[in-house]
Amino acid sequence: MTASPPIRSGFCVSTTSPPPHGAPSRRNSGSRMPPPDLLTLIDKLREKSGATHVHLVAHSMGGLICRCLLQKVLPDAGRDPADCVDKVFTYGSPHGGITFDAGFGLFEKVVMRQASTVPRCSGRSACTST
Repeated sequence: MTASPPIRSGFCVSTTSPPPHGAPSRRNSGSRMPPPDLLTLIDKLREKSGATHVHLVAHSMGGLICRCLLQKVLPDAGRDPADCVDKVFTYGSPHGGITFDAGFGLFEKVVMRQASTVPRCSGRSACTST
């Protein structure tokens, strides 16, 4: 992570550098920065900068990680997302899932057939943070 000094508008910009594409992260091979790690980073940034809130800008899987943080990790920790995150901007994030144009729908049929045999999970378990 790198941080800049506050710029004229009063914002301090911090960025993270994920591992190279395909390299496993240190805690979770499924994502680059698990949502609990993002929360730790946000808390640390707020403490060091004195900011009350952060703006999150995320691309692709990062947008899903931010959404999981806001919808699951913070509420599960008994925290209101509005207390620390002011704005969220995601781009290229598959919030609605993905579809495939190739194969004449065969892939979706196979997935749906397999999904119908899997027991349904209850609650907000679609967003895991392990």
